Amino acid sequence: MKQQTDSIKYFKVFDKRKHLFGVKIEGQGGWHIKPQFEGIGIKDEGTADETVWFKQQGKYGYYHICEGRILIPAMYGCPLFFNANGQAIAWKDYKTGVINLENQILIPLIYDKLNIRHRCIPIPEEENKYKKDFIGYVCFTNEGAAQAYDENCQPTKFKDWEMELLNKETEYDNPDVEGMSLTELEERIKKEYVTLIELGYPNCTDKVWSQEHCDKVDAQEKKVRSLLADRQRMMNRSFVHNMENAKRIKRTNDLLIRAIRKAIKLGKKTSKSLQWMEKVSHTTHYEIGIYVYPKWKNSKSELGYERKHKSSTKENQRLKAELDNYEGTHIWNIIAALASGSNYYEPHSCCDYWVSKFSPDDWDEHKITMDDGVSWDEGMHYPVYQDVYFTYPWYCLHNHHFLYSFEDLCNINDFLVNVEVQFVAREQDRVV
Repeated sequence: MKQQTDSIKYFKVFDKRKHLFGVKIEGQGGWHIKPQFEGIGIKDEGTADETVWFKQQGKYGYYHICEGRILIPAMYGCPLFFNANGQAIAWKDYKTGVINLENQILIPLIYDKLNIRHRCIPIPEEENKYKKDFIGYVCFTNEGAAQAYDENCQPTKFKDWEMELLNKETEYDNPDVEGMSLTELEERIKKEYVTLIELGYPNCTDKVWSQEHCDKVDAQEKKVRSLLADRQRMMNRSFVHNMENAKRIKRTNDLLIRAIRKAIKLGKKTSKSLQWMEKVSHTTHYEIGIYVYPKWKNSKSELGYERKHKSSTKENQRLKAELDNYEGTHIWNIIAALASGSNYYEPHSCCDYWVSKFSPDDWDEHKITMDDGVSWDEGMHYPVYQDVYFTYPWYCLHNHHFLYSFEDLCNINDFLVNVEVQFVAREQDRVV
């Protein structure tokens, strides 16, 4: 009797010998589809969907898992996700457009950026709640041209409210930033950062503060972070996602991947060499951590603040004088310092990972970078990057823990690697 397809659950399985993914069915032995994919659109917890994207030889296509056949050849630069209308955004030859399930081009693949158009519709039964209604696409070129398409991929005019949004620059968190130059904004950030330091922000774990003072510190920290976010927006608005800048970003991304692999190699070697600790000592256990963090083209890549004087008055005077001489590049250090949070003694890392016992599987690159076979390209939805594979640590630098602009990231000269070992006494073995 034929099994009902809706009861089948598919799982992707990585073959370490072939370095490829295959597909297995829950509760069944053997391969349903032998390892042949560089990536496939199945989450770690499996899927009941019969059609998913797949990746071969660096390109993406569409696959019917149940029937084991290719629906769309691997010829595109991004994973294919089809909507309810049977449409998917596609990249080819560093341009973007829209295709259908028959691989017919609905919107010409001639654009440098493509966004989905939505209209917010109130939900009657829920007050102040809205749902997004798909109304088409809006496409852009690097030259500034914009074209709207409706839900059937037919050229159309923009709605009045859409024109207002297009004609209006990206809104800043701080309205007064609109009239500032980049230099003026960075000087403002420095001054607000000095104020944050003067409030005792780096040493908050060493002091007992009143709730009023804590609120003041939190408010000042939010102010600095919002100004840094505005700086990122200001710089990203003028950054053109063309082939020249794609090469620059690829260079930085390649340096990051190389550093991660170096950190994994060192961490694994250190972990393996300490296996004897488990045999000769019953009073301690160890943890091994790896860090990767950026190094800039100048000497100003150290943490933004290190106390020099015991006197608060002398320290504040030194700090102000030092910050005044740092010029704009010191902004990188402020971003790094705030990315570390209040604990200034931890490296400002874009990739950190800890293990407590040696196991080869713990040092798997996919696991450490949280790579599930789908590129972590949040904020990088530009077809010009179709040959660049972004992992989670890059996402941390670009849009998560840090607030570096695209131009900042292009100026990274290298990534530093640190391996740390901590020996921790087990609670049950402490001598009272």
